[in-house]
Amino acid sequence: MRGGILALVLVALLLASAALLLAQPSKVVVVRLEGAIDEGLVYLVRKASGEAQGGVLVVVLNSYGGYLGSADRIVEEILMCRCRTVAWVPPGAKAASAATLVAIAAQKLYLSRGAVLGAAKPSPPDEKVMEYVSSRIASLLERRGVANATELAREMVYEAKAITADEAVELGIADSFAESLEEVLNREGLSGAVVKPVEPDLLRDVYSLIFNPMVAIAFLLLGALLLALEFQVTGFQGWGVVGAALLLLALYTFNVVGLSLVAALLAVLGTALLVLEFLEPGVQVFGVSGAALLVLALLLAYYSSPFALTTSATAVLAAVAVLCSLLAFVIIKGAEALRLPAPSLEERLVGKTGIARTAITPRGGVVLVESELWSAVSSEEIPPGSEVRVVGVDGLTLHVEKLKDK
Repeated sequence: MRGGILALVLVALLLASAALLLAQPSKVVVVRLEGAIDEGLVYLVRKASGEAQGGVLVVVLNSYGGYLGSADRIVEEILMCRCRTVAWVPPGAKAASAATLVAIAAQKLYLSRGAVLGAAKPSPPDEKVMEYVSSRIASLLERRGVANATELAREMVYEAKAITADEAVELGIADSFAESLEEVLNREGLSGAVVKPVEPDLLRDVYSLIFNPMVAIAFLLLGALLLALEFQVTGFQGWGVVGAALLLLALYTFNVVGLSLVAALLAVLGTALLVLEFLEPGVQVFGVSGAALLVLALLLAYYSSPFALTTSATAVLAAVAVLCSLLAFVIIKGAEALRLPAPSLEERLVGKTGIARTAITPRGGVVLVESELWSAVSSEEIPPGSEVRVVGVDGLTLHVEKLKDK
């Protein structure tokens, strides 16, 4: 009897513990998308969605729009995130044009009063692009259960129709109003949740710059000019490698090649430049350019999938650090070699032997010394083909004497 009671008590305690665990608030990751929708914001959303797996991702929007390709990539990240997704447009903010796609991609959408959605007409208004954007918005609205989704989407795109917060809630585009992040969390039953913000960092600015379509045009032109310069100059100068790297970045921005291929080719180019630096040590542009390309390849790999410092990631970073340390060592030794005083012509040649190519007289002649032809004089006449020794240097004229026959 006592054993049965004890067993029931244990079961009750286990059930209570399980209920407490289930009642614990979810992990909430908050990412703010402000400014133009570009690749820098794609990186932020990828980073945030990776941290929000199994929890809740809250996207706070305040944007007039941006690039369609970047907006599409953000939408994909939101739709594929294994988490609950919530979008919120705070007071005084907007989610216009490309940002509208991001807002309606979330499972829940909250707007502050005065917020604006829509006005999603592409610029320039290409018919094919407009039809795609209209269908994309209609698909996302249908996913949210909005009636007349196709008609609404076409109005937003073809007529650049903007929708107020009241209209969005009435039409079912938005779920409700919320004037603060705390109110959003309360409506989602997350009032006691641990909130982790994903803040913009330096990489966000780097990605926004190098993947900007306007910058990509400059990269394309500059890369072509550097390749042309490499073919015009004598010998390998390294300009072609830099030009190829710029062309790869431009081609990715224009969706011609994939990011993995770009990162791999940049790593190959960087490694080739480092090998060239090690073979020809000194303070040259090859080593610095190679290290820069390797770092850029690593940044692109991180951009495609922001990772935590796992064992494998730490090993890669350690390998790059070792390689950069070796490069720094080579550059330092090369700089020391360049600081050494260069030997004078007299120090280089006095005591060296050579061959008289012509007759050498007090008035002059020609000798071959150290694989170079030199003007030479001698106090005695020396016949051609004789072996001579340098005994002095006067400007660029050598004083020689005939070696005695063995």
